[in-house]
Amino acid sequence: MKHNDKWQAVKQYYKKGWPIFPLHTIKDGKCSCDKPTCTTPGKHPMYDAEDLTEGFKNASSSQQQLKKWWSRWPDANIGIRTGKESFIAIDIDLPDGPDNMKKLEKTYGNLPKTVNQKTGGGGYQLFFKPPHTRIPCKTGLLGNIDIRGEGGYVVAPPSDHIKNKKYKWRHSPDSIEIAGMPEWLTDLIEKGEKYCDLVHSLKKIPEGKRNDTLAEIAGSLRGEGRELDEIHGVLRKANKNRCTPALEDDEVKKIAESISSYPPNASTSDNKNKNAKTAQFNKFIETFFEKNEILQDTNSGFFYAIINGEGGEQVLDTRSDNFKRHCRSSIRKSSDALISRQDIDLIIDHLEANAVDQNKKGEVSIRIARVDNTIYLDLADEKKQVVKITSEGWTICQETPVHFYRPQGMLPLPVPVEGKGFAKLKHFLPAGKQHKHTCRLILAWLVGALNPQGPYVALILTGPKGSSKSTLTEFLKFLIDPAKATTRALSGNEETLMIYCKNNWLVSFDNLSVLSQPMSDALCRVSTGGGLSKRKQYTDDEEYVFQANRPIIMNGINNFIKADDLVDRSLIIELPFIDDAKRLTKKRLNQEFQEAQPLILGSLLKAVSSALKNENIKIDVPLPRMSDFASWVCAAEEALPWKGKKFLTDYNTHLNKNLSKTYLENPIVYCIKNFLEKCKDKRWEGNATDLVNQLKKAFPEKSAVIPKPNKIQQEIGAFPAALNHFNIKFNKKRTSENRLITLEIK
Repeated sequence: MKHNDKWQAVKQYYKKGWPIFPLHTIKDGKCSCDKPTCTTPGKHPMYDAEDLTEGFKNASSSQQQLKKWWSRWPDANIGIRTGKESFIAIDIDLPDGPDNMKKLEKTYGNLPKTVNQKTGGGGYQLFFKPPHTRIPCKTGLLGNIDIRGEGGYVVAPPSDHIKNKKYKWRHSPDSIEIAGMPEWLTDLIEKGEKYCDLVHSLKKIPEGKRNDTLAEIAGSLRGEGRELDEIHGVLRKANKNRCTPALEDDEVKKIAESISSYPPNASTSDNKNKNAKTAQFNKFIETFFEKNEILQDTNSGFFYAIINGEGGEQVLDTRSDNFKRHCRSSIRKSSDALISRQDIDLIIDHLEANAVDQNKKGEVSIRIARVDNTIYLDLADEKKQVVKITSEGWTICQETPVHFYRPQGMLPLPVPVEGKGFAKLKHFLPAGKQHKHTCRLILAWLVGALNPQGPYVALILTGPKGSSKSTLTEFLKFLIDPAKATTRALSGNEETLMIYCKNNWLVSFDNLSVLSQPMSDALCRVSTGGGLSKRKQYTDDEEYVFQANRPIIMNGINNFIKADDLVDRSLIIELPFIDDAKRLTKKRLNQEFQEAQPLILGSLLKAVSSALKNENIKIDVPLPRMSDFASWVCAAEEALPWKGKKFLTDYNTHLNKNLSKTYLENPIVYCIKNFLEKCKDKRWEGNATDLVNQLKKAFPEKSAVIPKPNKIQQEIGAFPAALNHFNIKFNKKRTSENRLITLEIK
């Protein structure tokens, strides 16, 4: 095979929108990782500190990103992330996988013809379109048959195998469509072999035995303690798939109702144990509500337990391990009964259902919240101290009207101290008079991030290697919302972004190189308070809508913000390279930061107090698009370390510069603006053909992207924001002889 066969394959795969990433390959009969203890040769991800830190989670369908990886590692094996963005893979391995798959097909029906590959180990993989339900990875479905779904990946052709063989397509994605996953296979993965036997077996139920057989199925389910709705659902599927002909649904429902009216078929001792366990559960639920409550958060729809104990209030996610341990521990104090995971899940289901029935809704906050004219900042320390901020100043307290959620990864803030904190902060920001505007904007962003109600501008730190982008990102995160995971890579998954927002006040992302349009749109919604959605597991039509509104900080070597909507909502700061003579060790910087942090936080809180005092004062000058952010910082300006009202001037200048740069990256806007600059009176009029010819003559290097005459008007009109930014007026008119275009810089 040719040396570039792998890159040619990658190009075929990314055109299908599949998320791809590089794997180690086989070199001289061993894994290219060169680790003698490697247990997965040629199958584990490459690593790059800039954009490949989380393996398959960093998978991309961006041509630019993939070309960068395969230029660096041209021999890399090819990994494709499985799941809803690509396909579900059924991995049928030797020795008994193929025989077991034949048995499944003989029992439930033949699989449709679909894309499949022969693996280097001699087995094969079948690819299916993801169903509506979430399919996770699963091993041992039935003797050497594994599932590669959400959270997994496959090695794709023409990757190399340790046995000196290649992964090869048996039916490639270019020769055949990926088939939909049969219903029986989806049910087998999700619900198990017994359920599949009941509803999908090819053994038909003939007329004359339909009622008795369905009643037997219902009886077996009732004996397991299943309730009417579940029994009816199974019978409906069995009737549809197996009865010949199918019974009317009313008849099936009568069978389910009749069998469900009987008590579960269990022994006397079993019933006693169940009754004892039920009594213990009921007692726990009853005593739980004596001191505690369950709230459904009005912003996210998630449920939280408000636990009131000797140490004060504790807020736990009802689906978290911490709350499950709380339930299990409380029950065991009064009972020796063994508590299963299913028991705990049923108890939590009951607690949440009770909250819904009683309409128990409220706000659950993370790190910071506002009640009327008071802001509360959660220090999240062992004493559960909170800073109370008013227009008069700030104080430390422990009693608040706010329910603060403290996830496991959250770290405490230090107790703030009054003093000259901003002078300390300058030590960690770019030095020199040429960077004073940059320092003011970063400080303004920090003050904005301490406004609980947003909206927020995103802080984007760019610059060359050695400009301490990651270090400054960590420090700014630690100033307001310290966490164990200070920064992380940004995956292309909105659900992951939602979880990060749920567990952090300030969201920070490190070493970005590209940003997809969907993720750019999602970050815009996060900065301004739009919704992030996540489908509820195992349902088709329900979803969580999380009203996320968070401060954002991101960094990368190059400016990865290309969409003007996000540029309009961002402060894009280019950091200078730090000379080696001025560079400090990370250990020393961390020590100095820890010493300065209480003073810096105290000064920031004083600025927040000033913002509360002045937030209703009218601002006489026009405000930019992010007017809430701008007005909040202006209200705090009397407590910030500069004289006069300088923030708006800096912000408008900065915003105008970045928007100009972004708009001019569009070749049409670039050509039109620069063309008009050279025209007499900065005005041009003529027909489409003349305009195209003159643009190509003026900018020959861009001839390939200048549209044809029949498309030029449409292309110019597609960028009204850019034209307006440069004061370009675009008009069209039709005469008896021609269609004229008028372009003019006012």
